[in-house]
Amino acid sequence: MKEVNLTNKQVIQLRKMAGKTQEKAANDLHQKDGAFWRKFENGTRDISSSQVELFCLKNNIVYPPF
Repeated sequence: MKEVNLTNKQVIQLRKMAGKTQEKAANDLHQKDGAFWRKFENGTRDISSSQVELFCLKNNIVYPPF
């Protein structure tokens, strides 16, 4: 698997490409609420390559997205 390091802005772009709210994006990663995803967007948590890949697969987005 290719290592992908997304910036906060890219995480926001990725979610918007999928047309998802923060809550729906978090649900795609098997999390219950949008707070999980908000941490990626505000930079308090890094999104892993496997999480990016899963999100892309579930939303028919080419991996790596950027």
